[in-house]
Amino acid sequence: MPIKRAIIFFRSSIKSRRSIHMIQNSFRRGTSINHCIMLGSQPAPFPYPVSDRKKSNKTMYELVCEKEASQDFLVVRKDGREMARLRYYRNDYHQRNLYLAISRIYLPRDEAASCFRLIADRFRQPLQVMISSDNQKDAAFLHAGGFHLKRRCFEAAVSRDDYLGRAGTAVLESAGCGSRDYRLCAERMLEHYIRMHRDINPWTADAQAFFDSLPSRVFFTAPDGTAKNFAFEGTGNMALAETGNRASMEIENFAFLENEEIAYVLGGGKDSFLNFLETLIPRLFREHAVLLFEADDVDPYAMILKNLFRHAHQDTFDTWIYDRP
Repeated sequence: MPIKRAIIFFRSSIKSRRSIHMIQNSFRRGTSINHCIMLGSQPAPFPYPVSDRKKSNKTMYELVCEKEASQDFLVVRKDGREMARLRYYRNDYHQRNLYLAISRIYLPRDEAASCFRLIADRFRQPLQVMISSDNQKDAAFLHAGGFHLKRRCFEAAVSRDDYLGRAGTAVLESAGCGSRDYRLCAERMLEHYIRMHRDINPWTADAQAFFDSLPSRVFFTAPDGTAKNFAFEGTGNMALAETGNRASMEIENFAFLENEEIAYVLGGGKDSFLNFLETLIPRLFREHAVLLFEADDVDPYAMILKNLFRHAHQDTFDTWIYDRP
């Protein structure tokens, strides 16, 4: 996802060019599963003794915390042999879950539940794993271990030839950071972000941390004098009219922009949201040959954006959650 601010979206951690660049200013979420997933996160302190043994079905399991190349791992041993190795860490902006990344698995699937129960009991919190949607082997192991697939994220790099929409008729204007228009848009975005993550990895930081991660300018349309459609721009050079603060404002549709990336979107009515996107996207293609964005399948507005393109070049990542019984 390139935004140079906080690691907020930890999806892909993974997942995102946006996340990677937000980390540079100490906040933000992710292209390599094994590399980006650690960006912007802190190793989870091991809260109990470094070794824990548990007998199950006459099998001795041992859970050990180890450090390897400055990374923290949980190692599950069975009768003294290593059977699973998983990297673990926390995300300061989504602290409810313990984040895991599978490094090596030797356990048979019918023992996966014992493996993850041992970890969940030790840390006493839900577990979260993100993997490529193509990784069927790890997906089967997670499912057998008691995880549930909660979210699929689509990463897309699209060109003008991929665009399926029409030419919109919305009138784009702009407002800068510090204005009332901008603040109202930022607050609406935070509310939506919290809703979308509540059942997966809830936002646990304060509101200002989120606001500090946003680009410094907002673009929108106000055909009737009320701001209904808008988009945030980072360092792009779209030449749009500056607006003053409004006495009242209805926030309906918007999209954060960072150069060629469409970062976050939110909408009201489908028709007005489509008109906004169909005005914004052709304008962006005048400046960029390729546009980047992510779309979570739990977010209906992000999926409207996704469906405006043929996705010839895309990666998808799945978020799996283990809730303690």
